Formats: sequence, C-alpha cells, structure tokens
Amino acid sequence: MADPNWVFVERFQGRMRRVTLLDDNFEVIATHDRGIASAELVSDECQLLRAVELEEAALKSA
Repeated sequence: MADPNWVFVERFQGRMRRVTLLDDNFEVIATHDRGIASAELVSDECQLLRAVELEEAALKSA
C-alpha cells in the first residue's frame, strides 16, 4: 500500500462523515465511511489536508 500524502475529510451536520487517504497522484488508497448519512446526501464541509502536516501536529501535541 502506498503512503498517504493527502487526507480528504468530509463532514455532515458538524460530524466527521468520511475520511479518504490519497497518494501523491490523488489516487484513493483507502476510505473510511462512518455511515452518518446516506450516500445521496451531499457533505456540508470538506477539507483537503497534507498528511505530513497532520503528522507534525500530532508529534507536537504528544
């Protein structure tokens, strides 16, 4: 499995709905869907984050 370079986070009504890990070519590595809303409903908010920034933030808070 490729290392994730990007994390795409979707929220629905303020709750994390789905997280998708992407490689450097934006190909999907894995997706975790929490089942909060049906697939037909559009997410309220989306974020595209660099995985290295998340890792650095986690190390600083440890």
